[in-house]
Amino acid sequence: MPKPLVNPIELAKEVAYIWEGDEYNNISSPALEESWTVIAESFNECIRANQRGANPPQRLAIPAQTGTGKTTAMIQYAIQSNKDIGILIVTAFIDEIDKIVEHVNKGLNKSELKAAAFHSSSDEHRYNLDNMKKYQVLVITHNQFVGATDRNQNEVGVDRGRIHKLYDYNGTKRDLVIIDDNPGH
Repeated sequence: MPKPLVNPIELAKEVAYIWEGDEYNNISSPALEESWTVIAESFNECIRANQRGANPPQRLAIPAQTGTGKTTAMIQYAIQSNKDIGILIVTAFIDEIDKIVEHVNKGLNKSELKAAAFHSSSDEHRYNLDNMKKYQVLVITHNQFVGATDRNQNEVGVDRGRIHKLYDYNGTKRDLVIIDDNPGH
């Protein structure tokens, strides 16, 4: 049975609420709300394809301009997603990774952590990558992702199973891999 997915219209409404709130103090528009809806629909389509066994697994790059709320939409998607949906987020900057993890975990209002940062400065990085599989949302840098998928690096001594460890969510593959190609809110 398919896992329940995030409602794109509800996600767009939530992002608009956040977008216009005290933290950002922006003005929403129908065009922005449509883009947030499309982002959520795209995430849902990617998850469905991967659950059907897409080969190679589908990954999604978000092509929206900086300042259009794509990172906020991505965070809200992670917060609203079913706990059975594993998500890997790839972004450029360590401070952006930390913000994403903080917002996802804060948005849950629970003591249980849903997201973890895995980068050279994170507390978790001192531990084995195998520990990351327990987090529903794992956020890493572009460099880590490229290093894990680069065949040449993997042939000269880098952990050949690294990409599989990044994709692992409690013994299953993460359903959604998001490459935030232009970080920012």
